[in-house]
Order: sequence, then structure tokens, then C-alpha cells
Amino acid sequence: MINSSKLGPGTAVILDSGGAHSIAMAVKLVEYGYQPVVMLDSIPHSRGIVAAEQDLAVLLYFAEEMSRLKKEGKIKPDAPPVFILNAHRYDIDISFGRDKTKVRNTYTYKESDFPSAEELQKLGITTIIYLNEGDQKGEIRPEFQSPDRLAKDIKPIVAKWMQAGIKILYTGIAPWEDEIWSGEIMDGGRL
Repeated sequence: MINSSKLGPGTAVILDSGGAHSIAMAVKLVEYGYQPVVMLDSIPHSRGIVAAEQDLAVLLYFAEEMSRLKKEGKIKPDAPPVFILNAHRYDIDISFGRDKTKVRNTYTYKESDFPSAEELQKLGITTIIYLNEGDQKGEIRPEFQSPDRLAKDIKPIVAKWMQAGIKILYTGIAPWEDEIWSGEIMDGGRL
């Protein structure tokens, strides 16, 4: 996606992958002039359905890098936003009903959580790239362009943006692809 001509001052980005993956991708986009907007809204809990502690750990991991980028002037107040979401924000653990020790820390987004079309347009935003988990390698492919790619809580928000004339482009990445195809998993084991 970075190598495409789609990014720039008039393009916002929504990263809707796993929280840790979205954070890491956002840091890369900040290097290219994007303003990070962290939208992780889960209450951390050791027995929570959403693993918020992983998102917090990755935020801490990149904190010094973000501080450096800010000092270098890479993060500017008028930069286009990159919204950082966790695609697993409303996943329901199948054991939730049976396991009374689980804490429901899931969440969804509503219209008031995002800027309106008018606010985006005042900032010069004419296009939004929505990136979710899918095997598109970050490329904007014609066959992948569909609002069906949106998470269900985002659909009404994006519909209003589209009605106001904001163009929506869709792409996806498979953050797990390298681990799966190489036979490795995150902890170094084998599949």
C-alpha cells in the first residue's frame, strides 16, 4: 500500500487488523506523514475476552519510536489520520457463557467515535483506505472493492461518508501469512 500512489494528504487510513498488527502498521504510516489515532477501547483484564494487554504492550514497545518521529516533525497536526482499530474488538469467546470467570471487555464503534464526513472534508480528506485481514498484500485490487469487507459496526459510518462523496478503497493483509506458510508459529513452534 505504501508503494502505491493511493496514500497522501487527501487520504485517511483505517487499520482494522489485530490490535498489535494495526499499531505496528500505523507506526510505518507515521513515517510517511500520517497522524495516529488510537481507537483501542477495551478495558484490560487478565480474564478478558479481548487481549488488550497485547495491544498495550505493542503501544509501549513503539512509544519511543513515536516520540522520535514526533521530534523529527513526522507527526504533524494537519496530517491525514490513520485510525488504529482492533478487528477482534467484539469477538465472543465460545467459552464465555460456560466460563463464569471470563470478563466481557468487547466493544463496538458508533458514528460519534469517528469524524463526520463534513469534518473529514474540511481536513481535505477525499479518500479513505480501509485495511482489514485479508490476503491482498495491501494492494488496491478491483475485485476486492466492496463494502462487504467492512466490519459490521463500521458499515453505517462508512455508508454516511460514501453518501457525502468520500471515496472508500479496500485492501487487506494477512499478518499471519509468513508464520503459517513457513511452518512457524509465533512462539517458535511448528504447525
